[in-house]
Amino acid sequence: MREEGLVEVADAAGLLAAQYTPQSGSVVCPVLQGTRCLMVEFQALTATGFLGSAKRKSSGLDSSRLAMLIAVLEKIGGLRLADQDIFTSVVGGLKVAEPAADLAIALAIAGAFQNRQVAIDDGNVCVIGEVGLGGEIRQTQHLEQRIVEAQKLGFSHIIGPKAAKKFAKRGRYIGVDRIEAALEFLN
Repeated sequence: MREEGLVEVADAAGLLAAQYTPQSGSVVCPVLQGTRCLMVEFQALTATGFLGSAKRKSSGLDSSRLAMLIAVLEKIGGLRLADQDIFTSVVGGLKVAEPAADLAIALAIAGAFQNRQVAIDDGNVCVIGEVGLGGEIRQTQHLEQRIVEAQKLGFSHIIGPKAAKKFAKRGRYIGVDRIEAALEFLN
């Protein structure tokens, strides 16, 4: 909305991730809002807290899902987060409840904790995938639509479920089957 009235946004899908620059604790994921795929940035921050009373705060995310992802990162991923205050946020004020964002949130938390970013050689990276309790990366609904949208918006590298590699028509799709394999992309 501008002074002259409503103005069309040509690239609404990428609007939320338009100012994204790779950094530790920040990961982009193609998220479905209704039938529309939006590139959404997830951010995480960790800080040393007190064992037994560490804070877990989230904005725009389900706190139960966040607790589960932290537990998987500790038990399966080998990260020591019990004494860390963990803060997570969805950029743009969206509420995201779909499991397709699990892997992006987990990598944002791990990246913040290790002060590393998700990076691959020469391009923008986005992440898709549900994380199971055993650390497996599961396929998500409408994966082909998400991959097409990510590639259309310039994300040349996509990290996601290994079983979905057949949907990547161009660009580089990196299939991972476990959380440990995804954590290796933190540089």
